[in-house]
Amino acid sequence: MRNRLIYCLVALLVSLVLPSPLAAAPAAQEDAALPPATITNDEGGPVRLVGSITYTDFSIPRTLQDPSPALLDMVHVVQDEPTEFAPVASQILGQLTSPVAPPPLSYAIDLPEEPTATLLDVDNDGEEDTGVQIFRLVVAANINGGSYLEQLDQAADLNSYLSDPVSGEITEGSLLVYAPDDAQGFPSGFGADGLLFTEDDPAVALPQGYTVVHFSADAFTFDRSQEAELNVLEEASAASPDFSDQGMVESFNTLIDHLAVRYAFTDLRNLDWEAMRAEYLPQVEEAEALLSTNPNAAIGVYANLLFRMAQTIRDAHVTSAITDPAYGAAGGVLSQLKLAPIATNVGANTIELSDGRIIVADIVADSPAAAAGWSLGTEIVAVDGTPVAERIPTIVYNETTGTDESQRLFQVNNLLKFPADAGEVTIDAILPGDTDPQSFSMTPAPYPLVDHLARLPQAMPISYRVMATQPAWGYLTWRGFLDPEVHMAVQKQFLTDVAQAPAINGIILDLRGNGGGWDLLYFTMASYFFNAENPVSIHWIDQDSYDAATNSLVRETALDYLISAPQPELYYGGPLVVLVDQNCASSCEFFAQFLQTAGRATVVAQYGSKGAGAPINEVQMPFGIVFHYTKGRAYFAGTDEMNLEGTGVTPDVRVPTTVETVEATLAGEDPVLDAGLEVLFDKARQAMVDSINLVPLPDDAIPGLTGVYPEGWNPIAATGVINYVSPNSQYVFAYQAVPDATIAEILPQLGVTDPQAALLEERAGNELEWSVYGATDASNFAALYALAETTDGSTYIITVKGPPHLIGALQEGLLIPAIDAFALSEPE
Repeated sequence: MRNRLIYCLVALLVSLVLPSPLAAAPAAQEDAALPPATITNDEGGPVRLVGSITYTDFSIPRTLQDPSPALLDMVHVVQDEPTEFAPVASQILGQLTSPVAPPPLSYAIDLPEEPTATLLDVDNDGEEDTGVQIFRLVVAANINGGSYLEQLDQAADLNSYLSDPVSGEITEGSLLVYAPDDAQGFPSGFGADGLLFTEDDPAVALPQGYTVVHFSADAFTFDRSQEAELNVLEEASAASPDFSDQGMVESFNTLIDHLAVRYAFTDLRNLDWEAMRAEYLPQVEEAEALLSTNPNAAIGVYANLLFRMAQTIRDAHVTSAITDPAYGAAGGVLSQLKLAPIATNVGANTIELSDGRIIVADIVADSPAAAAGWSLGTEIVAVDGTPVAERIPTIVYNETTGTDESQRLFQVNNLLKFPADAGEVTIDAILPGDTDPQSFSMTPAPYPLVDHLARLPQAMPISYRVMATQPAWGYLTWRGFLDPEVHMAVQKQFLTDVAQAPAINGIILDLRGNGGGWDLLYFTMASYFFNAENPVSIHWIDQDSYDAATNSLVRETALDYLISAPQPELYYGGPLVVLVDQNCASSCEFFAQFLQTAGRATVVAQYGSKGAGAPINEVQMPFGIVFHYTKGRAYFAGTDEMNLEGTGVTPDVRVPTTVETVEATLAGEDPVLDAGLEVLFDKARQAMVDSINLVPLPDDAIPGLTGVYPEGWNPIAATGVINYVSPNSQYVFAYQAVPDATIAEILPQLGVTDPQAALLEERAGNELEWSVYGATDASNFAALYALAETTDGSTYIITVKGPPHLIGALQEGLLIPAIDAFALSEPE
């Protein structure tokens, strides 16, 4: 999860509590002629804007895909409407004049002769004036892929002004202003309250046309160059440090100094940075001494020291790696060093069951474990005389994770892995069917074990399928929140196919193995599960971020932007189930929890997520090494309760780990998906029942009886029978009167050949005895028939038909209430 979105949204908020800038001006300025603005470079006003930024934020090349420079109407900023996005129709688009990377990034915008933004009277002259059009410049990713920047497209990383992180008030930057005539004004300072666009702002008169306004706390300047410069800016908190020009010892000390101030969870994790420096610095000095004689080994050792230091912090966002291909040989050394403590094994994977036992999962042929007769379910009790409960906390693993559960998961996975020089080991184990442990002596070797905790392999970045046969459902999975063009295109096609499929019962969003990514993309993908009638606020979390002015973390202001499906026809409002696992991290976790807390999804998991619950930064270290750390903190909105950090997503449904689920997984089955589908179909059954509103039958439906039927279902009547068909044509409800016939005579005609086996329930209601039978009709739909004989020799039938997986819900939600409401009326 990045902190980028909140910063960009903060930049749009001007004032939550101050009076509207459109109100009458103070008496001191009332009716006073505005002094003319002092113009620099008076060339008649801009016809073209140019700008650039030498950014340092490491994430810009990753998030700024399909970028668009754009001028956005500031009407909602000036008028303090923080839930609204800038009007699309008034945007002015430009083009990049350089690649996004490497910096500097540059752009240009050709201005129309007359723009169409909102006219705002902001000169405080006591008169009702026509006003000016005010634009901010953004360079933003076009996530939605439309012709203009829509909704969260506008929440740009790069904006032409900066804001105070706590108040959200504009502090400095540049704006483009258009005056339709020479009788309009614009602020020339912040006024006594230090805020922009409030009633005490001093103002100056502007010439007709465009003017670029550059402003800070000290000065406002007005530029009328034909080609004017309007730059986007980088928030101080977004800057990524670069220590790559330093040596090993210097860069290590600089990193520790930086983390002591900027790492967000020093107190949470009780870190002592000076103690950490003292522990690792001698080893770093040794690595630097090796640099002149064996540079690849030295760099690999240094990178491994940074990785191990990062891992001791137990934060899923804190890690280190060699990423520059130029240092590939050193990267090989790093890989060997990381693997060395767990380089060999005895040919058996281990897994912890929900009941606390640690068992063998699968066995490598011709391994010591196979020779010992181990099989699925063999319980490991001790290793080299140490009980597993004592050994597990000491086991090395190479994954980054932030929760106790995930750490133990990976350590259990490495329980029977050893260094290359481990020699013979002794393992105490209980074979399936036995009660007492046996002692086994084994010699480890690098047997090829399958890593069942690795990320799920996916051939495509995002893929889906729609099961159209009943029970119909949709399935969407993706690796991470990156590449918005690809992800949004596939998600939209998926939702199109779902809309066209008949009677979809729900959607599974499988985020197992999703490594996270970009917050704007997760919000945008989630927005399609909300509509304009029931939008959702993005202010579901509060964040702390670094404030350069105070050199500390401060609670940011947050906006209440309301989002919904950008393409309303693709909105999906049906049941959702999200699958997560131990490799779901960062934005994956935020996405799942966002839908969960909004009441839109049920989260199903066997293992909890990584617990990476805050924004990150990247430090460039020497020799192609990068170091990631957590730079902010996230909380449930309005509280001091951290929402994900160190805890992960709390599943609504936890799939237990049993011998049976392990066996099913090894056989290629998917117990978590199966559990998710069961939850999904339960939700579909409940949604179907909730959608039924029973109302009294029309008086002339079938003479002689009263009852109920589902409101909104379409009637099809004939003599002695009336059918009601649901709007989606998936369900049928019917009443029928059959004179001079018994139940035994009617059942064969209904396809019930074995009444005793088909009988589901007997029920009394309004002096009638009803028998309920289940059957399958010629269309393979499930059918329920409730039959009751009357004293005059007639039989009444109430029929319900629908998809087999919903028939139980139809029985409880429709058939039984219909039986209870059924009554014969007295003849007149």
